Amino acid sequence: MKSYLDKLTYILMIFVILSGCSNEFNTSSNEQNNKIQIEKMLEGIYSYEYNSIEPRHKELINEWLSDIKNDPILIHSHSITNGNEGYEYLYAKGYKNFEVSFVYSVDDVFNKGRLHFVGNKGSAEDEILVKVKYDTRYVLGTVISDKSLFKP
Repeated sequence: MKSYLDKLTYILMIFVILSGCSNEFNTSSNEQNNKIQIEKMLEGIYSYEYNSIEPRHKELINEWLSDIKNDPILIHSHSITNGNEGYEYLYAKGYKNFEVSFVYSVDDVFNKGRLHFVGNKGSAEDEILVKVKYDTRYVLGTVISDKSLFKP
């Protein structure tokens, strides 16, 4: 009788272990599928380029740059919107690049989010221009910050 209970206990333990591993695999697979769906949903919401000006904005942005280049303020921004198309131009002195993030609520995917810009400091001689293109149907506005969203 005791060996029968030992065998039954052993079989139940194997079953629990295997079902636990299977559940962990399914959870991982579901998380991967969710990540892919979110990436597809976010595609086309925003893009950015360094040292680039949209051809139709060239005159306006060059004039803006000439007005601000001698300003002691280190970071400047200029927004242009037209229908569903929005552009944010950032000019910064003493920065080598920018971290650009789209911040929105996962709980309410129909709510608009914000673009969050954080400059990564460079040398005093560094200058950078960032052109960010975004879809105004999804982006409510922009935030320039000195605190990264992902670093403590």
